[in-house]
Amino acid sequence: MAELIQLVGFRLVRLNVQMDPFKGLPENLPLTVETGYDVYTGTDDPCQFMMLLWIKGANTPTEEEQAGPSLEIHALGEFRVPAGLPDDQKDALVKFNGGMILYGLIRGQLAMVTGAFPFGSILLPTLDWQATVQDIETQRAALVAGASEGGGEPDSDTTHNYVWDHASVYRALEAKGLRSGSSRTNPKVFLYEQQQDIAILYSPESRKFKPRPLGFQSNQSARAKGGWRLEVYEAIRRFIPPGDERVRTRDWIEFDLPPDGWQALARVLEL
Repeated sequence: MAELIQLVGFRLVRLNVQMDPFKGLPENLPLTVETGYDVYTGTDDPCQFMMLLWIKGANTPTEEEQAGPSLEIHALGEFRVPAGLPDDQKDALVKFNGGMILYGLIRGQLAMVTGAFPFGSILLPTLDWQATVQDIETQRAALVAGASEGGGEPDSDTTHNYVWDHASVYRALEAKGLRSGSSRTNPKVFLYEQQQDIAILYSPESRKFKPRPLGFQSNQSARAKGGWRLEVYEAIRRFIPPGDERVRTRDWIEFDLPPDGWQALARVLEL
């Protein structure tokens, strides 16, 4: 019997756990988990998908209780689904089945890594994944409908589901204080904190770079020195239109993104 979905690759791109190691792990303190995802379709292969799954967890102790752990995890899973299925069925397979696979892998990785901590392993709670996906999709549909009706800016708690584009991503990065020195005609921002220009976005008003507003350093040694974040490039590289990427110099590439690509970029940058 052929597999309905095949896991091709798995990698952790962020694993952050914080807690005071001298206090120990509070007993019977529940971990509240928030999760979300983005699904990307292969540009050349409609049966290839990548899913970025993120998990944030924390507890809510009272003043009398000591604080427990807080965590944030981002993971990428690469999947293949059978050819011949309708697009909506492929999408559902990745979100429901692929999401459960990724959550289970993350749960095991977290337990293994934290097993060496002074307070012992952290186990993520079991989730009703079908209900989780349905809740996320319902929330996204409502936000998209609100945006199309001129609903204004999203609430801070739901910005990962906001409908993003070049202009809104630029404004969000500028608001975070990531403006980079540049000319008046070609203003730009950093995508994240960096020591030099290794990942930048030009303004929609840029005269020279508007057709391909994203610029990335392609020199490996320069990336290492400048604070390169692999997960950002991994999240958007599949959206780069074939043949659109331009090599301006030997060490620099420029490109634009389709609507889904801007959404993925905003998600991985946590805008």
